[in-house]
Amino acid sequence: GLPENEDILSFVGMEFVRSDWTALAKEFQMELYTRILGREQLATRQIKEWLRLRLSELRSGAVDEKLIYRKRLLKPLEEYTKTAPPQVKAARLLPPLPEGRQRRQIEYVMCKRGPIPIELEHRDIDYEHYIKRQLRPIADSVLPFLGTSFDELVEVEQLVLFPDIL
Repeated sequence: GLPENEDILSFVGMEFVRSDWTALAKEFQMELYTRILGREQLATRQIKEWLRLRLSELRSGAVDEKLIYRKRLLKPLEEYTKTAPPQVKAARLLPPLPEGRQRRQIEYVMCKRGPIPIELEHRDIDYEHYIKRQLRPIADSVLPFLGTSFDELVEVEQLVLFPDIL
């Protein structure tokens, strides 16, 4: 059993188990929800500070190992003809496997030049992709309950650069 005063936050349902979520996204969701719903229930100002710290950490390259997408390849690469999802684009950059074998899974990161398998050089990681496609949707699923949004909390740093707009 758990101690009487122990809080547990658990996620169930489609969102948390989505295979297109990176370790960064899952960790971010857990931390954000804990800060908002947990015993501490941090003020919006504290959440803003934490959020900016996480974005700065991401953009600095400090959490690159948490940005890997792991996706299954459901059919042979040559069968993807009309549209190629990111995992297929990444897999096509790798040398083909020996005759008769096919890749079942791919690990890749989103770079400025597109999805790149982790086996290849990937120093041009597109951090804004991760902010826009992974972190923002998570934040915007809960921040409205605090009367704010992801953009509102991170916008201030951009407005400071252009004070004449205000």
